[in-house]
Amino acid sequence: MNVRMMHPEEMDNTITLMKYYYQEAEQSVDIGEWDTNSMIESIRARTINPGQAWLNLMDGTRPVGMISGGITTAPWNNSIVLATIEMFYVLQSHRSMDSFRAIVRAFEEFAKQCGATSIYVSDMGMNESRTRTLYEQLGYTSATSLVKRI
Repeated sequence: MNVRMMHPEEMDNTITLMKYYYQEAEQSVDIGEWDTNSMIESIRARTINPGQAWLNLMDGTRPVGMISGGITTAPWNNSIVLATIEMFYVLQSHRSMDSFRAIVRAFEEFAKQCGATSIYVSDMGMNESRTRTLYEQLGYTSATSLVKRI
């Protein structure tokens, strides 16, 4: 398996992959309604804008996972470049430490190429304690984040 930027001909398969992500997330969190057009816009923006990434984990020619995020600067010093992982998902059939490592390492390379010095993770997956353990095995440390629906 390899990880690379999504190609335009993978749009339909990537949308299907994201529908699985949505359905799994919807079981544990109120995330609002699915909108295919919004998903298409998000994917397109993250594949054409240089400060964003949409990387697919590929099994042959089929996307089986994805990671997406972007680059920003610190509000207190715009010379500090930061990256954020906003979403990641791997099909249950392909979940393993090797898959997780490959997809996260690919995002780290994207972040390094953009000059980032740190990566923040905003998507902790459906099983937060398991996901936290996986990230920690790759050298990530814990930080606090809270959310409130308003």
